[in-house]
Order: sequence, then structure tokens, then C-alpha cells
Amino acid sequence: MRRFFHSQINFLLFGFVFWLPVVILLYVLFLFFSNAGNTGKAILSAVLPETLVYPGFGIILVILIVYFSGFILKATKVRGVVLR
Repeated sequence: MRRFFHSQINFLLFGFVFWLPVVILLYVLFLFFSNAGNTGKAILSAVLPETLVYPGFGIILVILIVYFSGFILKATKVRGVVLR
């Protein structure tokens, strides 16, 4: 009987170990993209006049920053440092 409960607790722990990173990732992505518009707009407003900053440009800017940082990390030797 004790072995049965031990195996059930193992299943529970394995499920927890699987779902915890998934939930944390989704939460971080939600926080990132919910604030991306305001953050990107603030960055663009510092560089461009307010008349040239339209709604949606902030999100596009943040997506481009993430894309190009990933591109640079993958194309340079920094990739090896990050993988360690």
C-alpha cells in the first residue's frame, strides 16, 4: 500500500514539475505584452515627436527588439555563453 501512495505522489510531483514552468512562462508573457504598448510608446516618444507615434507602434517596436536580440544572440559567440 505504501508503494502505491509513493508512486501516486511521484505522478503528482512530475505533473507539478511539468506545469510550473509553463504557467510561469505564460504569466511572464502576459505581463510583457500587456505593458509592451506603453513601454514601446514611451521609448518612441523619447525619440520621435508625439505626432508620429501611433497606437500599435509600441508593440511592434517591442516585438522587433525581441526579434533582433534573439537574432544577434544566435548569430554571435554570445550564444555559447547563454547556452551554458
